[in-house]
Amino acid sequence: LSHPVALEIFFNVCGTSQFFSDILIRNPEYFEILANPGVRGGTKSAGSLYRELSAFVDAVVRPEMKLEAMRRFKHREILRIGTRDILGLADMPATAHEFSSLADACVQKCLEIAHTQLAEQWCSGPLPFAVIAMGKLGGQELNYSSDIDLLFVAGDEPPSPDCRDWPAPCLRLAEHLVSGLSQNMTSGHLFRVDMRLRPEGRFGPLVRTLASYRAYYESWAEAWERQALLKARVVAGDAAVGREFMRMASDFVYRRHVDAKFVEEIRRNKRRIERKAELEGEAFRNVKLGVGGIRDVEFTVQLQQLILGGRNPLVRTPNTIDAIRRLRHVGVLTASEAAELIEDYSFLRTVEHRLQILYELQTQTLPSEPKELHLLARRLGYADAEAFMQDYQERTQRVRAHCLRLFYGEAEGRALSDHGDDWRDVIANIDSPQIRRVAEERLSAMGFQDAASACSVMEVAAVGSQYGRARPEAAQLFGDLAPRLLDACVRTGDPDTALRSIELLAAAAPNRAELYRSLLGAEDVLDRLCRLGAGAPWLVQVLARHLEWLDLLVSDEIIDQTVKSREVIIRELKERLPRDYTTAQDAMWDGLALYFRRELLRIAARDLWGEVPTDVVPLELAALADGVIHCLLQGARREVAERYPEAD
Repeated sequence: LSHPVALEIFFNVCGTSQFFSDILIRNPEYFEILANPGVRGGTKSAGSLYRELSAFVDAVVRPEMKLEAMRRFKHREILRIGTRDILGLADMPATAHEFSSLADACVQKCLEIAHTQLAEQWCSGPLPFAVIAMGKLGGQELNYSSDIDLLFVAGDEPPSPDCRDWPAPCLRLAEHLVSGLSQNMTSGHLFRVDMRLRPEGRFGPLVRTLASYRAYYESWAEAWERQALLKARVVAGDAAVGREFMRMASDFVYRRHVDAKFVEEIRRNKRRIERKAELEGEAFRNVKLGVGGIRDVEFTVQLQQLILGGRNPLVRTPNTIDAIRRLRHVGVLTASEAAELIEDYSFLRTVEHRLQILYELQTQTLPSEPKELHLLARRLGYADAEAFMQDYQERTQRVRAHCLRLFYGEAEGRALSDHGDDWRDVIANIDSPQIRRVAEERLSAMGFQDAASACSVMEVAAVGSQYGRARPEAAQLFGDLAPRLLDACVRTGDPDTALRSIELLAAAAPNRAELYRSLLGAEDVLDRLCRLGAGAPWLVQVLARHLEWLDLLVSDEIIDQTVKSREVIIRELKERLPRDYTTAQDAMWDGLALYFRRELLRIAARDLWGEVPTDVVPLELAALADGVIHCLLQGARREVAERYPEAD
């Protein structure tokens, strides 16, 4: 009460963030940050934060206590940064930059702690190991509750001959670093670490050498990975390794010629993100992914950087606002376009900050509850929710107009697509819990009895499994095939079994993409395979072990009205079985079994597909049995004669 200004700041900060209130409750000495402008200070650089963090941590002996001290330091600093943000002493870019500097310092210090712990176990001297920041940390535009996206890079050669199993020491170092940053301790975690931007995502190795990164990016990387590397920035570790990685990344990202196929792939990824928000019911509520949201600005800016960066190095920067200014400088954006994009992007990021600062939750969705929306509006300085929403809608519409023109190349506005029965977007995002529920409801309505299992089957084809992610070409072709496939499965009367059968064939195929492409070009074959899978799933299991018999199912043997007699079958078997029985007994029995299964598949397919009258099927089955028994008997006689020649 004796410090009314400090008390007003206290109410302002606590009214904006429950998270900050909790920090103050646990650490009442931090009230000085609110009350004393000298303690609150100005913006601190990454170097300054690192020095302060080192002074705070280095006196502690035990590694686990060092990590605990780092968490207390982070809470103090995030309260200081957040207070400056709430009081309007720092704008959004400055706030995000300082968050990023704090994360940089924490990553550097955690790496030092991990290296000290492991150095004696592996080899002497520092390891040629670099930490690359991606995403918002790479762009120095971190949120209050952002994950930090990282890549780990090892040099191609170990630092000394005594360094064993290279780059295994770097893997251990990376694991300790991730644990040090993300492990929940008494004071919580430092930062959640997201490694999914590494090559092959969650299925790829945690650490790669420079040569391994180079080989992957040259041969396997997708368009979105090239786009993601725009944000790459070295934050810790060996400077030489970091510089070499950045040179390689720059050559990969910025090309003198950017073809139309690459541009369309970036646009297709953006449409998929938009469709996901639409399917989740957040197209107009998600500040990040929704219409006119943060992603509209970022994709618009990044596409221009990708197109121009190979010829004009000036536009190469990982920071969004800096990139907008540079694009204005080279004439890609007009002065008014640049000003509007910066203003609206800062507004959207501030809204995102206020959403996340409340409970330190990773959310980007505007509240649907009127009371919560009103409180958000008040925290942002608006009189009420109506005033906020009017401003929000005007700004997002303006951003969307820029995105349509500069990113999509469209002169006029485009409404969200109405894909009521389009499975492609649903399947592409089926790993989203909300969209998975949409898919299950649709499948149930179509007649699937176990919609959850059907969704799992489609997720393997479109996204991947625990054993690896789906190849981009295969996933795209499956998305094209899915509507026809599901319709074909439903027509069988047992869609669940039919879908599982097709997935069994796809899993057995050496190249899923080629199978999907062939089925896309032959709808009658797709229909027939679904009917076979639903009517005789055990035969599909046989077919999966002998994919070469797919040719049989589209051959004249299926439509030939001639009934195979016992004599024809015996003749065919003699042609297929080894002539020298005495030296190839196993081949004899294997050949018989193989022929029998192949003929069963042929007969069953002809029956299920209605190619022959029903009375023909028992005749062919009987002839098959007679022919096989005849050959078995001949083989048995020869074997007995060989073993017991005196019995002759």
